[in-house]
Amino acid sequence: MKRLNDTEKLPIRCILWDVDGTLTDFKAAEREALRSAFAAFGYGECDDAMVGRYSSFNEAVWKKVESEKTDKASLLVERFENFLRAEGLPTDKAAEFNHYYQLALGDTTVYNDNSFELVKSLKGKTLQYAVTNGTLESQFNKLEKAGFDQLLDGIFISEMTGYDKPAGGFFDYVFERIPPLNKREVMIIGDSLTSDMEGGLRQGIVTAWYNPNGLKRPSDKPVNYILRDLCEVKDILADCNS
Repeated sequence: MKRLNDTEKLPIRCILWDVDGTLTDFKAAEREALRSAFAAFGYGECDDAMVGRYSSFNEAVWKKVESEKTDKASLLVERFENFLRAEGLPTDKAAEFNHYYQLALGDTTVYNDNSFELVKSLKGKTLQYAVTNGTLESQFNKLEKAGFDQLLDGIFISEMTGYDKPAGGFFDYVFERIPPLNKREVMIIGDSLTSDMEGGLRQGIVTAWYNPNGLKRPSDKPVNYILRDLCEVKDILADCNS
């Protein structure tokens, strides 16, 4: 754990957990879901190079979603239209392919840093909620199969709120539905600087950037903590609650 500044510290009473890329290894789920979809639709083998090319299409779509300038539902189908076309594959079933893929994302769970046991160990000691930009059909399925639905105090998905992180409307929806707290008693933990950390910084809550690969932090993202391992969350709680 690396603490970057000495802003006002209050006890952390609530954790907002990002899901994909934080609690779970999204890349592993993405790879297996894509391969499963290829097999189900008779598109042949989906090798690592193809998964990498798809990831580029997918990441571009979610950047647009975060900008609040696009229609997410149509974009999620469009990413597959563009990807399949680039691979020389039929695009007429892109919508069905997207639906299958969304559900298949929940079939593979790889916990980052033993996150299930971490969340379990914190249950009853601090409030814990999932905050995610994923779709309803994929995220509820994923969290249920991973067992987080039984551990968390609530789940907030962008399609429930009408907004995507980092939009203020997303966090307004969350704060209206959790117990009243000082915002410095709330911490968001996530791997994305542009959605999780940006949203947290705009809200004035405590920010903990999950950065297992040791990437350089941009100067315009003055987060409170940097985590190389999720288990360092316990050090943050000890630091703030002492």
